[in-house]
Amino acid sequence: MSLCAALGLDLATEIEVEENISLATDIQPLVIDFSSRPEYQLLEQNVKAKRLAVRQARADMLPTLALSAQYSKYGRAYMKGEQNGYAYKTEITGNSPMLMATLSVPLWHWGKELNKVKRARLDYANAQPDLRKNTRLLAIENQQALHNLQDSRQMITTAQVGLCLSEDNLRNLRLRYDNAMATLTDLLDAYSQWQEARSNLIEAQTQYKIHEMEYRRVAGLL
Repeated sequence: MSLCAALGLDLATEIEVEENISLATDIQPLVIDFSSRPEYQLLEQNVKAKRLAVRQARADMLPTLALSAQYSKYGRAYMKGEQNGYAYKTEITGNSPMLMATLSVPLWHWGKELNKVKRARLDYANAQPDLRKNTRLLAIENQQALHNLQDSRQMITTAQVGLCLSEDNLRNLRLRYDNAMATLTDLLDAYSQWQEARSNLIEAQTQYKIHEMEYRRVAGLL
């Protein structure tokens, strides 16, 4: 249920776990390309937002020109009456176009708008080194993830060799025990060593999958 909650799934969702652990074959030195990383995209968007804030602050100091157009048409209006003994009836039709322009020129800001521009420039200047610093940290994180994955694969190889040796030792001691050439204690020790070697292999494989997911995360492959 906790896993379903973390994944945003219904709590009653059935989750099947693979029993076999496969080793990834596409492990290559990571290219420093963070374009698909959400963290890097947020940093880039922050820099863009700061740059737009500078432009907006400058725009507030500039004159503003507003244009508007309006067109009105009227008709089927009738007037009737009597004048000098004569009755009359008049239909009124016409149209009324209108074009308006408004120019607003800021003459004095009392330093308010200028301070806004300075503050926006300072925020933009601070965002750029922050992006470079975090880019370096992401590069370090990528290389560390690659090294951890390579080390965990080597640990699996070592654990497999240890398991093979323990299996051979257990097989030999079982034959010796069957022929009364070894004690039960020796056989149980060999079995304990085999069980430990098997547990070490399972632990190495599990750690490998954890490092593989971390590798894919920092590479933007998830």
